[in-house]
Amino acid sequence: MYTKKLRDDGSGLVKTNKFGMDEIECCRGTNRVEAFHKNLNNTFGSWHVGVGMTEVLLAERRHRHNHNTSERRRAGFPRIGHYDTWLVDSLQSLVRKNHAILLYPSWVNASDYKDTPESFNTVPLHSQELDTAIENKCNTLLENMQTKIDQDLMREIRKDSAKKYKRRRRAEFKLTSDQKYLCETMGTKLPLLPFTTVEEKKLFTDFASQNKHRDDRWLALEWCNFVDGVNIFPKLPVHIRVYRKKWEKNRRVSNCVRSAKDKSITLRELNKVIQPRSGASEQQVLHPIGFEEPAPQARHNNPAEVVGGTMIGSDICNEVPPPGKKTRGKDRPKSGGSQKRRRKCTRCHESGGGERTMYDCGGIGGGPRRCDYYDDDGVRRCYKCFKMKGSGKSDH
Repeated sequence: MYTKKLRDDGSGLVKTNKFGMDEIECCRGTNRVEAFHKNLNNTFGSWHVGVGMTEVLLAERRHRHNHNTSERRRAGFPRIGHYDTWLVDSLQSLVRKNHAILLYPSWVNASDYKDTPESFNTVPLHSQELDTAIENKCNTLLENMQTKIDQDLMREIRKDSAKKYKRRRRAEFKLTSDQKYLCETMGTKLPLLPFTTVEEKKLFTDFASQNKHRDDRWLALEWCNFVDGVNIFPKLPVHIRVYRKKWEKNRRVSNCVRSAKDKSITLRELNKVIQPRSGASEQQVLHPIGFEEPAPQARHNNPAEVVGGTMIGSDICNEVPPPGKKTRGKDRPKSGGSQKRRRKCTRCHESGGGERTMYDCGGIGGGPRRCDYYDDDGVRRCYKCFKMKGSGKSDH
């Protein structure tokens, strides 16, 4: 539960504090455990897979989690970049055999250990006594099924002796793939399932009523006598205990309704007696007297009144006329007068060109450098001649 904390640079060295002591980390808290459980729920919670596929997915997830944790927590653990650890085991065994050296000194070959009967997935939970009872019942059912199959086969042979028949069919239970997988992992011929079918629930009502004071183990053994392999399957003691609590609660509710039934019938008959007969005059119910009407001098003559801040009615004095059609108003006049200001050339204006040149010049839209009459120094000129001379097309 306590491990040494490694450095974050990936060197695999142990992290130390300012005193040179190795830092350790406690993994006893439940935050990481519950985080792993949440990860499992979010990853596989919505997957519709069978029991066998579920165990394969959990085994792969568990293997990858342990490998990633070893890379983060174990000093000197190599980073191989994949999760096929058995390939590394084969490579290390081959290098050790040919060169007598260890390719990864801190790597432990899991393939060198022998297999054990331990399991991390579905495991048998029933006792040896319950296993014997299930085995005896299954053998009896298979013998009866085989006898019926042989009788049907002999009847067909007597009916048509010239017909070719197939090989004798062997009796077996009709189970789903998940049920067969459970039988294989638990070592039984029939799976141990909770109460799901209607036949099982009906049978448990009579079975539990006759054996109220028996414990769950005894009931699980006696239940094997009613197993048929079709609608009724063997049960674990925990299945009996869980469903018994639910059944007892339903029985209490049913008994309460049954005990109150006689009283409800009596109340219903009493209501029929006190109800008025058909055609009889019903008694008139008097309504409470309302407020008196206000006196004439207390009334206001305004047709509109305000109730809770809202005006009700129409106020003739302050009635707002309906809005007319909206039209665009007149433009606002300029600050200098009502006429629009004419654009002019700023260079002609500064050089004293007068109205004859400043309102009829290329500098109005092109800027001062485009002025047709004056240069930067305010000297009179022709812009076309200046442009052609600058481009080398004329020397005038």
